[in-house]
Amino acid sequence: MPAWVSRYVGYPTTTVASGYKVNADGNVPADPNALAAAAGRKLGIAVSLDAYTLARYVTSEVGNQSVPERVAVMQDAVNRVRYVEGTNSLTKLPLYRQPVGHKNRGFYGPIHGKIAGVTNVASAPYKRWASTSRDPSVSNLMLAIGVLNGDIPADFNKGADDQMGPEHLKDPVASVRSHGRDRRQYWVGPLPGVDPWRTIQYRTMKDVAPDSQLGQFLIVRGEAAMRAARPNWNGLPDCQTGQATVTSPNTGLIVVGAAAVATAGIVGAALFRRRQRQGGVV
Repeated sequence: MPAWVSRYVGYPTTTVASGYKVNADGNVPADPNALAAAAGRKLGIAVSLDAYTLARYVTSEVGNQSVPERVAVMQDAVNRVRYVEGTNSLTKLPLYRQPVGHKNRGFYGPIHGKIAGVTNVASAPYKRWASTSRDPSVSNLMLAIGVLNGDIPADFNKGADDQMGPEHLKDPVASVRSHGRDRRQYWVGPLPGVDPWRTIQYRTMKDVAPDSQLGQFLIVRGEAAMRAARPNWNGLPDCQTGQATVTSPNTGLIVVGAAAVATAGIVGAALFRRRQRQGGVV
């Protein structure tokens, strides 16, 4: 585990309640600036709007999973606004993607709508990039502050700028393939404390064509991860999210690189290693 993990693992996962719930329009009916200020008063520290938004985002997307997993997801948003969208605004990403005048613009809330009271993951009526419907935990607020102030190294998630949960998909292997072929988004590889079945980390690489040798290698590596056994990091002290038994965390992922080399070829693997050294892919 990275050394910084131990500095954050002890923060409580107690919710910093805002007093607001998602309404019938799919919005948390409150001014985001006021919510951030109120959270800061409760904690007795300054909480910026970006930090509060980032904490709501990770709480809504992955709850209070392992510290590394939450940091990886936070860095997805940071990297996306910096390197993909070029806005540097973490608040704009989840709050202002709708056109001016849209009823959900400028409010926190969910991505998916509901049918007969049950969340329908196939629907996205609110036009949001990610969910921000849940009030943040103390732990996630402190992590968000650490991510933004540089206390947590910016390269932990290897440049990933998007994530999703394969465990909710019918065909995770096909999903990895389509991300590479259709979006030029590739799995960044194993991260300590992060379960790729729950939150697979993708990096947008527009200069890597999916039919190139490097692109094929990266796609096959991601497919292999979805065919491998899920890693269980819960036996490690800084990754516990509850009671767990100790198992070997890397049993499934150890074979991923070998499978990618065997399927996509030695040349693709060599290109990958060269790009690693150049800092283009980690």
